[in-house]
Order: sequence, then C-alpha cells, then structure tokens
Amino acid sequence: MNHSVVMRTLVSLFGCFSCVSTLPSGFKDEILIQDEFDLAPAIAVTPGQGIIIGEQRGEMHLVVADERTHYGKIENVVTANERGLLSIAVGPNFRDTGHVFVYCSIAGNGFQVLRFTQFETSPPQLDPASKVVVWTDPDGEDTDSLVHYGGSLSFGPDGCLYLTMGDKTRPGQVRKMRRSAGKVMRMYPNGTYPADNIGVLMDGIGGAIHDGIWAVGVRNAYRSWWDLETSRFFVGDVGGQDLMSAVEEVNIVRAGDNLGWPTCQGPCLHGEHNELIPESANDWANKRDPVFWWTHNGTSSAIIGGFVYRGTAFPPEYQGAYFYADYARSLLGVVFFPSEGSVEDLESVSSSDVFTDDSISPVALAPAADGSIYYMSRRRHFGAGGCLLRRISYQATGSATPEIKYFRVVSGTDATDSLTVTVATGFSHVSPTCNVCFSWNVTTTLPTPEACSVMAANETTWTHTYPRAGRCAVRFRLRCANFDGTTRTTLSDSVHVEVGDVIPAGRIASPTNNSFFAAGDTITLVPRLSSLLPPQQYDKVWWRVEQWHERHTHPVADFHSFSANLSIPRHGHGYPANCGLTVYLVLSTSSHVQTVLDTVTLFPQRAVLTVSSLSDNVVLASSAEIDGLQHALPVSLLTVHGFVHTVTVAANVCNASHPTMEVFAMWLDGNTSTTREITMGARDSVHHTVQYHKFGHQQCTAIVSRRNC
Repeated sequence: MNHSVVMRTLVSLFGCFSCVSTLPSGFKDEILIQDEFDLAPAIAVTPGQGIIIGEQRGEMHLVVADERTHYGKIENVVTANERGLLSIAVGPNFRDTGHVFVYCSIAGNGFQVLRFTQFETSPPQLDPASKVVVWTDPDGEDTDSLVHYGGSLSFGPDGCLYLTMGDKTRPGQVRKMRRSAGKVMRMYPNGTYPADNIGVLMDGIGGAIHDGIWAVGVRNAYRSWWDLETSRFFVGDVGGQDLMSAVEEVNIVRAGDNLGWPTCQGPCLHGEHNELIPESANDWANKRDPVFWWTHNGTSSAIIGGFVYRGTAFPPEYQGAYFYADYARSLLGVVFFPSEGSVEDLESVSSSDVFTDDSISPVALAPAADGSIYYMSRRRHFGAGGCLLRRISYQATGSATPEIKYFRVVSGTDATDSLTVTVATGFSHVSPTCNVCFSWNVTTTLPTPEACSVMAANETTWTHTYPRAGRCAVRFRLRCANFDGTTRTTLSDSVHVEVGDVIPAGRIASPTNNSFFAAGDTITLVPRLSSLLPPQQYDKVWWRVEQWHERHTHPVADFHSFSANLSIPRHGHGYPANCGLTVYLVLSTSSHVQTVLDTVTLFPQRAVLTVSSLSDNVVLASSAEIDGLQHALPVSLLTVHGFVHTVTVAANVCNASHPTMEVFAMWLDGNTSTTREITMGARDSVHHTVQYHKFGHQQCTAIVSRRNC
C-alpha cells in the first residue's frame, strides 16, 4: 500500500469572477452547453454519447451534440439537504434493454433504486410507466438524518449493481449489520442479492447480517467507479468534520473489506480493527488502507470520486490513471499507478497531478466516448448561478484552443446611477487572429445579439452602456484561427452585473440579516414584494436555503411557496466551525431562468459541550462516544444552542495509572445510564462529568486508545 504521494501543482489561481485554470499543455476546460442546471449531482454517459443529467429535485435531462432536452422526471422526490436524486447508472446492456437506474429518496419510502426504460423517441426519453423499484433502503425513511446518504451506483464486472452508502450522520449504525448505513451494498439488477455477499455467506439468507452487504466501514462514499479492465472498485470516501484531523480517501475495495469508519480515517494500522463485523466473521473483516489520501490540515475538503481513464484522446501517460475531484477545494486531480505489475503493484500510487480552478466546485465526473472528461460544476453559492456541464479535452500542439485567463468587472457596478460597465479580459493563444464576441445580456438561448471585434491584445478592457437599469449576465466567445487552418472557440463563464438604480422586486422581511438561530428553532420565511412584481407572478416566488461551511455550501431545503417555515434539526450533522445558513428569495421567470431577489445570512448561536471523567474525584483518562464518534476524555466540542447530543461511556475502564479496573457509578448530575442524551438548551457552556469507582483490587491491562486520525 502507498503511504506517501508526490504532489505536483501545475496551475496558478487568479482572483477573478470568471476564470479558466492553466491546465497542462494542450488541455482545455470549457463549458459544454450554456444552459445552467439546478442542483445537479448526477451525470451518466450512454453508449450513444448522450449525457444524462440528474437534478436533485428529480428532473432529468439529456445532452446530445451539445443540445439539452427533457429526459424524464422522478415523482415524489424528497430533496431536503443531501436527499433527492443522487446517482444515475446506465445498465450494462443498455443498447438492448434501454435500462437506466436511479438512486433517489422518495416520500414515504426513503431511498430507493429505481429502474426505467428509455423510449426510442427523437429525442429519447424515459418511459414513466416503466418504473420498477429495484431496492428500498432497509433503514426506512429517516426524517431526522438529512445528510451522508452516499451514494453512487456502479455496475461491476459480475453484472451486479453496487451502491455505496453513507453513515447518515449516525456513525454508531455503521456497526449494526442489519443497517445499510456505512456499507457497500451489492445486488443483481432485479434487486435480489448474490449468494456470495457477506451476509448470505456468514449466516444464510435473512440472518442477522443483511444479505445485501458487500463491504463495511464507510463514512460518506459519495462517488464510486468500477474499472472493468482490471476489476478494481474505486470508492471515494469523504472525511470527517474536524478541519485538522479529517482525511479524504481513495479506496480500492474488495469483497468483505472494512474501510475503518468510525474507528479510523486514512491509513490506519492494517488488520487491527475488526469490531465492525461480529467476532465470528473476523476472516471477512480485513481492514484495508486507502491507496491515496490527504488530510484537511485546517481547511475544508470533500472528495468527489472519479474514474480510471481508458480513453485514447489524452497523452499516453494518462492511460490507466484515476481522475478525481475535491468539491470544497475546487480542484480536479489525477492519480498515477504503475503501468505494469501485479494487482498489488497497480494499487501503489506513483504520483499525482492537480488540475484546479477556484470557480468550479465539481460534484460529478464521467468519461466521454471521445476520450474527453465531462464534469458537473456547482457555483460557490446559489446567488452566483446554478450548475454547469463542463468538458476537459486535449488537442495536440498546432491546433491549440484559446485559453481565457481572467474575466472580471472593473468598474460600473459600484455606482447605482451608472449604466456603463467596464470588464477586463485576458487570454493566451499563439494565433495572431482572434475575434471576441460579447453578449451583454445572457438569456437561456444562445446569447444574441453579439458585439464582435478583432482582439487587438491579449489583455484589454471593454466598455458597454446599457439603455436602462437592471441585472444582467455578461459572457463572451473567443474564436481564434490556428496556423494549421483549424479554428477553435472558447466560451467564457458569465459575470453577473447590476447597473443603474435597480429597484428590487422583492426583499426578505423575515428573517433579518445576520441574525442567529438555535437547534429546534422554526424560522419563518416571509417576503416583502414591491409594486414592480405583479400579483400574477407571486406563485413564481420561492425560497432556497443553503448551509455554508468554509468555502463550500450544502443544500438544505427548497420551499416552493410564497412563505415557509424552516425547521432547524436538533440531531444529526450539526454546525462545525465557520458555518451558517444563507436564505435566498428567488423569482423563476422560466424553467431555466432564476433571479435571486434578496439574501440573508444566519449564524448559529454557539455553545461548548464538555465531557470529563473522574475516579474518586481524581481525573480519569477514559473515552466516550459522542454522536457515534469516539473522543478521549476530557473533551470540549463546539456545538449549538438547543442541539441534542447522544453520549455513551464505557461500563468498565482500566485505570492506566494503577492499573485497576474502574466501574461506572453515575453522572454527577444523578443520571445513572451509560448512554444518555445531553441537551444544550440556551446555555453557552454545558459540562457533564461521569464518575467511576474502583472494582475491588481487580487488575487490568490498559489498552492504547484507537486513533480517529
């Protein structure tokens, strides 16, 4: 196993509103189609070069030859937080069957795997009457746990469908072998379970271990990929919330593997931790270290597992390399393995490269039939726009594509009475002949009209005066002629500008900006609309709520109503450091055009939970499981007013200083249970202490605490 990685950074970041990264020579990162999608975490490529796009709300689209059409809609999808449509997989015999598999949460059922059949219409669509429920989550519908559901569908070389799950913010359930939480599930395309799954092999069909379990110890396996050429299963597992100790992982998973969560993250001691599987199953409980990993080191990070490149359009050194992404750090990367050798050799990382761009926030990657890479990127926040389908391609020297270095507004938007906007552009290209065409008000169709002129210099400014006040989106095309006679075009991202004295059509009346919330609160969302918005458009006003954490965001809820109530959960993911909520008031003027009328930012009311332990009034080194994670005591955790924590302490503790056995007596507040709930209430600080007593003179052997790295 590889325990160190050589990292080569290949790019420079630019502080701009819209920019494209400096990729290795010959590579191009471009917007594939101009239309923006709503939250779109799922993409899948069909054998006919179609790209299926799945939006979290259940809408599905098909992109063929850079044109977008409606593909289907999943009914009764629950979209709060990280629920909704999360993954799409095309069946292995798609040309014959037309089968498409979808992993999504359905009201009243929880998460399900659904199978649909594609209509051979023009353009193709899913037949809604063909729906078959392949699998239903045995954990049922969980209305409290809103995040960490995985999940990714991938077909293996055995024809089985593999589903990677998450711990549902309940790490303790990863140890429960009747639960799907924290597992890799394996099933036939009809939903039945193979006889060589862990549960069936160990105790027969319908036994104590769920028949669908294939591997265990997963925290939040958001994306996975079967490399059919080498029969290796790649799983990207998102690390914990502690910004100093959390670890992002790329795992190559085999049947019966234990990836370690919640006991350990990252490269743990091989084969040491077997408690996720019953003792009788230790032969199956092989702890497997990741082949590639990185720690957060004080900043947020979230791996988006990718795929092994088997195309021929990239230079030969990329053949067999693994492409991945990091949503929080906004990078695309590639991991290289030895080109020849045994299976173990192929699991040794030799080096890695980084493609990065500070404006992308990738959520899904897929290989294209022509050898390029598709990826779905999400804006930093909803107010900056939706999701964009992008493509990374490669052209050999001599037919280079013009590269946009930066695109930003330099003046005009800071003066409310100004109708003139100046933007600055920079690009690189070897050709002396380039035309630039600006669209000063982007719509859902191709930008028209365009103002075109010859690009006189690689860096210049452009000025435009609008006829009236308003909010607009500016975008340009850069078209350059190459020396070999070819022509290449690059389309920029859009820059949003507000010119003139814009009177908003609506504001948020409640809640107020920069206010605070506690767990258990119900926040009322109320708009205040101006006379500029006619009453017949009131039904087009809706709300979106996002949780921001460091530099990235998570969806919380959409409310398609004039006013709404937002409930803050008291259990689950919690609110780590440097996070809060953003509330958006939105006006939809068409199915694809959404205007943010107003935003407010909300902050959690901070509190600190401290748990400690004593033995006869002397501090005792012990541990506790808090919300499913082990912590050495004493410990102080940042939390929120009103949050409810579940704390479990050991019934017996070996006092390493004696060493003698200590037995649980009670909590100092009188509670006599080893497992209890602690409610933060309205206090800024809560301290609970557990009391132990010596158990006669019984000697014991102190066990070194397991690490949660």
